[in-house]
Amino acid sequence: MRALLRSRLRTVALMTFGLSLVMAAPASAHNEFVSSSPAEGAVLAESPTEWLVTFTKEVPLDSASGEIIGPDGPITTLASPTHGASTSEIRFALPTTSLGVNTARWRLVSVDGHVISGRVSFTVGESSGTANLDGSGVLGNSISNTVGDPPNPAPEPVRWGVRLIGYFSLLALGGLLVAELHLVEGVFGALRGRPLIKIIAGFLVGAPLLQMLFFLGDVFGTSVFGALTHLTDAFDTTPGSMFAVRTMLGGVLAYQLLTVLQSKPTSRDHRLIVITGVLYVLTQAYTGHSRSRSLPLIGIPADTVHLIAASVWLGGLAVLVFVVAPLLETRDLWRSFERYGQVAKIAVIALVITGIIQTLRLHGGIGTLFTQSHGQLLLLKIIVVAIMLRLGDLNRRRMTTKIKDNPNLMDKRLALVVRMGTLEVATGAVVLAITAALVTASFS
Repeated sequence: MRALLRSRLRTVALMTFGLSLVMAAPASAHNEFVSSSPAEGAVLAESPTEWLVTFTKEVPLDSASGEIIGPDGPITTLASPTHGASTSEIRFALPTTSLGVNTARWRLVSVDGHVISGRVSFTVGESSGTANLDGSGVLGNSISNTVGDPPNPAPEPVRWGVRLIGYFSLLALGGLLVAELHLVEGVFGALRGRPLIKIIAGFLVGAPLLQMLFFLGDVFGTSVFGALTHLTDAFDTTPGSMFAVRTMLGGVLAYQLLTVLQSKPTSRDHRLIVITGVLYVLTQAYTGHSRSRSLPLIGIPADTVHLIAASVWLGGLAVLVFVVAPLLETRDLWRSFERYGQVAKIAVIALVITGIIQTLRLHGGIGTLFTQSHGQLLLLKIIVVAIMLRLGDLNRRRMTTKIKDNPNLMDKRLALVVRMGTLEVATGAVVLAITAALVTASFS
């Protein structure tokens, strides 16, 4: 049976490699600045009445905003833009600008929730002290570069940490459900299960709430505390709505989890937690590259299944090793590992298939895995996952090796299996860290 499974996985891998060569194409980048009128560095005899900004992709008008900074530093917020000749061009009406260097700044939200911004400087009247830009709409050295810059709600390491916490809470929840429903009853109320549930409940609410505040801070150019005044504006954009809905679903999940700690959970309680958890994962998949890249109707469900499969495989193993193992006698724990292997096999197959779909959908082939920052991180993730698969295969071989009715031999073998499982979980933690970084990795 194992030989047949390995043969099928090799066949899928070969087919994928061949398909990737056939479908090879450069990956399209996020929405990017193309040009501006007035152009960067332009010297105008009179104050312009409008500002046209062109991008590579369609711009949602409700997510776009602009402002202009005068020569002496005053900031004027511009009225909401309209589309120009195409939906990838936006048009701002400009007030009468002062003589000297004026800086116009734009900000918009991509469909994947990434907030991008830039600026263009032009001179009204005679050229003197004109700011220099690199042609990408990003200001270089000038006085205007330091005037009125909006605060950064959170540095990238903080954002990465919050994303990592979000993934941890999802995988831990999935692992607890796998253990409770398939391995051994009563994990929720176990000595290590109860505090873990309380931690998960807090993370399920806190992580998306912070992400929503970071997002609103990016959109409105405020700090995290300033973003609190814009909570009602979260529903103005699709990414903001998903952050808000995920926060509310996290609250529902937290309530459900804390409730089952008060009494023995029923099958109905389990079903409600599973349904709410799937919806939570769906909102996670609906933002990010799954929706912004090609074939989002395939990307969103594929990403949802991918996250659920990862929760079953890695989350289930982590809970088995750190929560279930201390509770059971040798033979019961051995049977739990065997039952886990059954569901893990299905989860790994789903993980491999959806991973292949996402790689082809995001990159179109294998070429950009070596040339783009996102591709390089994805390639690193694939390598680490392959190491995990190998560790898991070695562990499962030890589980399927027949052992005579010898308690001492079984104890030694089981101790080795637990150690290898711990190593596999540690490798999975590296995968989570890379996954959290992939969310904002550039395709260019």
